[in-house]
Amino acid sequence: MKVAAIERLLYVSPEPTERLADIAEAVGALVGSDISRAVRSLYTGPRANLLFALCHETSTHYKWMLGMRPDGRGRVWLHEYKALDVNPESYAEVPHDHRYSFVSTIVTGGYVEEYWRRSPGDRVEPERLVPRGPGETHAVNHDAVHSLRDVQPGTTTVLVEGAEQKSASTSWRRDGRLRGKHETFMSRFDSIFGS
Repeated sequence: MKVAAIERLLYVSPEPTERLADIAEAVGALVGSDISRAVRSLYTGPRANLLFALCHETSTHYKWMLGMRPDGRGRVWLHEYKALDVNPESYAEVPHDHRYSFVSTIVTGGYVEEYWRRSPGDRVEPERLVPRGPGETHAVNHDAVHSLRDVQPGTTTVLVEGAEQKSASTSWRRDGRLRGKHETFMSRFDSIFGS
């Protein structure tokens, strides 16, 4: 199965940005095939219950788990974006960084990715806009601050997530002011339940 080929790339290196060309080729093969059929076979196979349990909804998109390393240091997702004009403070629409680096390929639709630069006082400022369209593959480093704009209806992406590089991500308001830190359950576990 073509999803398995992408998942295998995570075993070579849990850092997907080091494998951009290989990931672009593997995702291209998946997208070039019947992606709906490939995903359907995953969700009706022996791992279906586990995969459904790992899927979740964010304020801006649905995250469909396609695969992961057994040690959790890398995951493959299908992101199905919602209409983002409902709440301009939704997560993907505000400047944010990630706990991990990733490689993303747009399957359908598209969006404008806005990059931001960090400025004094825990603020960010707009830096540049990059239109993204179907078939395009790009890497985002965990320290990069970005947001999405003008998400087209029906946008889907395949995202290959690398190993976590830090315990929390950060988001800012569109005016550049700090919004907050976002910790993982693992990073909060000891503070809540003791070591």
